[in-house]
Amino acid sequence: MKLLRSLVGMLVVVAAVYAAWMIFPPFFANYQLEEAMDDAARGLYVNYSRSESEFRDQVLKEARTLSIPLTNENLHIEHGPNDYYVWGDYSVHVDLPLYPLDLNFHPASKSQKRRM
Repeated sequence: MKLLRSLVGMLVVVAAVYAAWMIFPPFFANYQLEEAMDDAARGLYVNYSRSESEFRDQVLKEARTLSIPLTNENLHIEHGPNDYYVWGDYSVHVDLPLYPLDLNFHPASKSQKRRM
């Protein structure tokens, strides 16, 4: 009985490690995309000659680099006189044995003009 209990325990641990191995990369890529969005949004105030389309292309290029399925239609940019707000919506399908799931992500960034 102890052997069976220990085998089941090991199976549960292995399954948990495998699930974490499959689920962690999309979350890490989302974190990296949010950091890239923050950097790009801050750069809009430093480089005034950049257009919104250049900014959008930069964010989409970074998303492609990270293998994130973010499209032009799912990337939104709003700007006011003193701030930029950028957000996107996308989902990633993860095929886990017995339980496939879709992870929905909503990366966002807000950058404000610094007051001198």
